[in-house]
Amino acid sequence: MRKFKTLSTLMAIMMLLSFTIPASAKSSTAGSTTEKKLADLTNRFNSLESSWGRFQIGGNLSLETNTYLDNLPDRPKFNFEQHLDLFFDAYVQNNLMFSLKTSHDGAWGVNWQSLNSPNYPMTTPFQVEEAFVRLEYPSSLNYFGRFRFSFSPVGLISDFFSNPIEGLAIQKSFSEHYHIIGVYSRVNTEYSSGTDQVADSEDYFAARLGWSDQNVIWGINLVPNGITGEKAFSFDAAFTQGDAKLSAEMAWYSFHWDASPDYRVDWTPGFLISYGKSLSKDAYIQMKAAYLASQFMPSYSSLAHRSGTDREWFTPNSKGLELSLQNRLGATYIWENRIIALTPVVNYDQPDLTYHWRSSIIKSFSPVNQLAFGLDVERNYQETLTQAFLSWNMSF
Repeated sequence: MRKFKTLSTLMAIMMLLSFTIPASAKSSTAGSTTEKKLADLTNRFNSLESSWGRFQIGGNLSLETNTYLDNLPDRPKFNFEQHLDLFFDAYVQNNLMFSLKTSHDGAWGVNWQSLNSPNYPMTTPFQVEEAFVRLEYPSSLNYFGRFRFSFSPVGLISDFFSNPIEGLAIQKSFSEHYHIIGVYSRVNTEYSSGTDQVADSEDYFAARLGWSDQNVIWGINLVPNGITGEKAFSFDAAFTQGDAKLSAEMAWYSFHWDASPDYRVDWTPGFLISYGKSLSKDAYIQMKAAYLASQFMPSYSSLAHRSGTDREWFTPNSKGLELSLQNRLGATYIWENRIIALTPVVNYDQPDLTYHWRSSIIKSFSPVNQLAFGLDVERNYQETLTQAFLSWNMSF
């Protein structure tokens, strides 16, 4: 009987082990699988986090309303305009970066662009402003694609700030101070009648030889093959001393095209000088002077005659002075004033004096959130236009 009880006990223990051992093994297997999945998920998050450091995404949104205070029937009242920029930068490698910038402009409640208004409807598509690859080495910096570029601090004869290059720019440094830059761009010069389809394009070439030190930079710029028959060259220099900066450029421009022999421009000059200085921790002043001959019209220049932007208010066939003042009013307000007065070099039945004054108060809620309001007064030809504006600008 005792042997039977012992045998029964041994059989019971063996049966218990037969049930418990597989269950323990199954639990161990499930636990290791779960841990493996968690480890894989952690690795994915770590990989994504490390990769995300290679990318930068951001943009800018500005909303503006403006109205003409003059009683002119062809001037619209209370325009509402909107501008959006979006950019994406990808750092592929330490020396290789891809950049993309798109923009969208439009006016609220506009179905089509009228002859008396520069506003576009909000239904217009996004535009690719820039899309380029930047390749950087210790002694070279190269751009390929569509990008903004300027040869000099002033940009009188070769400036692609408003009309980006579509091509390449190669910059090479020699020794410690010298550098050389070469630019090639494909330029659309003719469109099919009534469409935006390109019918013809041309090649644009420019080069620069420059020298730079800690506080000084100067250069020689050459445009041997501009648009159609234009050529240009210039000398520029910039000096920085403490909180003051002086920059200037002297240029000559010519035009001769076999297809249009009646229009010819011999070497004609253009000159612009700028000086800026901080008067105090709350005040900054900038003064400019320029002389631009009547036929000084490079196709790609910082002058506003081609692009219509506000980088420079000087125009061809003008000489004059410009003054800009910026004053900080307290911790969050800035008062900005910009005024220019011009007289013609050659009077083609136009006013002896034109001027443009823009004054605004800027309220800064944060470094990326600002509200501005002010007046814009412009005397042009035979009329004076006064415009009030209110704008809100956000960066993200």
